[in-house]
Amino acid sequence: MLGTIASLFSGGITGILGSIFTNVLNYFNQKQKNKHELALKQLDMQERDKDREFALKEAEMNLKITEVGIEGAIGTEEAKAFTEAQKSLMTPLFNPTFMDRLIDSKKWYNMAIAGIIAFFFGIVDIVKHAIRPGITVYVSIVFGFIILKAWNILEVNSYQWKLEDAVKIIMLCVDASIYMISMIYGFWFSDRRIAKFMMRLDDGNIKK
Repeated sequence: MLGTIASLFSGGITGILGSIFTNVLNYFNQKQKNKHELALKQLDMQERDKDREFALKEAEMNLKITEVGIEGAIGTEEAKAFTEAQKSLMTPLFNPTFMDRLIDSKKWYNMAIAGIIAFFFGIVDIVKHAIRPGITVYVSIVFGFIILKAWNILEVNSYQWKLEDAVKIIMLCVDASIYMISMIYGFWFSDRRIAKFMMRLDDGNIKK
């Protein structure tokens, strides 16, 4: 009876601890991802400002050349209006995404940054998606240990079943089953609750 109760509580605690570890990893992953996204947006804004500044300078040069040719044909006010119109036309309307720009860039350090970012998030995704298969492997190992334990009991008793041995094997299987079931339920229940809490914490929506 005590073994059954211990299996129930230890399984639930194992599941909850596994869920806490998973969600803490997800929280720091999201925090790091937000930090990277903020840095990328700032760098993208700087790149856009440089592109816009370059486009405006190019437009001004073209307009100066154009003004020389049309200065005698149009008045000063018309030339100013023409200049403003050309500035708006010369402003680029489309900018590629930041990652595409990093990959397509001819600068080696930009391509290195893009590769490091992609590798980092790839590793995090592998760890994140390995949690559920890891639990499956863990449960399989526990079942294998139970089978090995039962086989050892049979070998010690020359494959002859005694009442106390049969009870021992049955209780071992029952305790192990209760442990694994409580572990799985504890993991998934706490995983869902902690995931919601982390999402609200990240959004700043915790109710006081």
